[in-house]
Amino acid sequence: MRINDDFTVNSVDLIEFQNEIGVTYNDKKYLIQSLLHKSFFDGNKTKLDAFKKSNDLDADDYEKLEYLGNSVLHLIVDEYSYNDKMIE
Repeated sequence: MRINDDFTVNSVDLIEFQNEIGVTYNDKKYLIQSLLHKSFFDGNKTKLDAFKKSNDLDADDYEKLEYLGNSVLHLIVDEYSYNDKMIE
């Protein structure tokens, strides 16, 4: 997922991801929160704060949603890998 110069998340990436997983989020901030971890900014609090403000992320700690997002992504990858092995 790409971050624009103004710290907003690239909308095309969000749309492509939602199309790929077959789920459309009514509020994109939950999708953003679940996919990005604060370590993405290498501890730069100024950039993290700008990112939160630009994407209307009011939660100070969204690691729970990020953890949930990782879990869902793992399930998708695992299922794909399992089914791909079954085809061979």
